[in-house]
Amino acid sequence: MAKQMGLKYLVITSVNRDDLPDGGASHFRDCINEVRQQCPDIHPVRNSQTDKNTARREKISNGVKFEVLTPDFRNCQAQALKILRDALPFVFAHNVETVPSLYPTVRAGGSAL
Repeated sequence: MAKQMGLKYLVITSVNRDDLPDGGASHFRDCINEVRQQCPDIHPVRNSQTDKNTARREKISNGVKFEVLTPDFRNCQAQALKILRDALPFVFAHNVETVPSLYPTVRAGGSAL
């Protein structure tokens, strides 16, 4: 649909998914990868790397850029970040549902940071 609509910037967001072991991180990754597969002309060009531990950088063509607006991934942040780093979104942001002073009340155990 992104290709049909001629989108240049795609924001993918969700509510908190505490019911999923990875907080929904794999779904974010799968959405990005699916759009890239369906629209090969907008697939990112990645720098070749000799060391797999070297941080990968993304250079996106003139096509769609992705922003993920994620939940806090309560109790699975390390796992979620490991999953999402391979998706290489253009922007990674945290979906804060309320002002920081109220966050402990509306999302006990979560993190506004």
